[in-house]
Amino acid sequence: MRESNTMQGKSLLERDELFRIGDTEKIWQKYCGFLDLSLEEFMAIQERLLLEQIDLAWNSKLGRKIMGNQKPKSVEEFRRIVPLTTYEDYEPYLSEKREDVLPEKPVIWAHTSGRTGFFKHVPYTLGNLSRLADDTISASILSAATRRGDVHVHEGVKFLHNLPPPPYTSGIMPLMAAQRISFHAFPPLEVSKELQFHERTKLGFKMALNSGLDFIGSLAVVLVKVGESLNQSAIKLPKLSSLHPMAILRLGLAKLRSKRNNRPLLPRDIWRIKGAICGGTDTEIYREQIAYYWGVQPLNIYVASEAGYIAMQGWNKKGLTFVPFNNFYEFIPKKEADKDHHPSTMLLDEVKEGGTYELVLTNFHGGPFLRYRIGDLIKISSLCDKEMGVNLPQMLFQSRVDDVIDISGFVRLDERT
Repeated sequence: MRESNTMQGKSLLERDELFRIGDTEKIWQKYCGFLDLSLEEFMAIQERLLLEQIDLAWNSKLGRKIMGNQKPKSVEEFRRIVPLTTYEDYEPYLSEKREDVLPEKPVIWAHTSGRTGFFKHVPYTLGNLSRLADDTISASILSAATRRGDVHVHEGVKFLHNLPPPPYTSGIMPLMAAQRISFHAFPPLEVSKELQFHERTKLGFKMALNSGLDFIGSLAVVLVKVGESLNQSAIKLPKLSSLHPMAILRLGLAKLRSKRNNRPLLPRDIWRIKGAICGGTDTEIYREQIAYYWGVQPLNIYVASEAGYIAMQGWNKKGLTFVPFNNFYEFIPKKEADKDHHPSTMLLDEVKEGGTYELVLTNFHGGPFLRYRIGDLIKISSLCDKEMGVNLPQMLFQSRVDDVIDISGFVRLDERT
């Protein structure tokens, strides 16, 4: 089934003709060219988009409330005048979905997972959604690439997704990407939002068994559980009489592969996928298991409802590179990340290798958040990636600020540990 290019009954984004033409050189440059930026070029993009955002925010009630009585005229002035914020500064307006106070009218409202005890509502403008679509395609390309310029994403690819549906950001991502490029979604996007998680997962894998599979967007732990269940024969495969002929052929060949290698049946015997996209700390924890079961290293992405895409891995699947087009980035050194005072921040061209920082974000494209403490700790693993020839700082997600457990100053346990 070809995915519908609509959201709420209408198309929001333009189709990308580069995929119809098949111009892989231009596709790479458009979607993965940020990896070729110098640090100076990255910072210039950040400055230009921040000044545009200041203009938008200044003309809104919410922006004026945060910024005060003086409009910043530069990056330096913005950082000096505008206070650091948390969700509590926005909650009275966003919880009621007050569109009249925002810098730009949103198209859709997303919300977070609710791990803090309540949903944080986040407005997405057309500009935010456009970037969400492009970054999802970028991640798909990089998940399958083995070198610079290596593009395996094309119209008609088969994509299995088992992430939470809209209004979660994870569910909006494929909906927007489907407006840029036509692909086969398992299960269909308009169907999956009506299903419970286990129903979506079951239907998606059934469709993939019939039709084959190119890409997966998933929680890392789900890919591991499917692999373990097949390995231990815990998944009861359907009777052959109930299967599509192509599914019977696919399972038959898969069993021959596993028998030839003298091991239990694995997902990589059934599907030869091109790429897998995962997000969260558990991606790195389960990386080798996913590679064993599925035959590919998963691409780790760093996405937040309040920010969209923040960073993603390159084709070598190591450190994550910041995406410059969605947010302005500031960094609070870990030793200063104390909510009881007003810490100073650093910019990306000032961070140190090995340093751990609390991330501060300012939305671009009319988003509401200004100097927003998202509550995440990240580590700068290196100032470049020599292997890929990327000259931008590389990061790893460390933990949530409030998830660090300090035991008498002797041991500090974060989410990864």
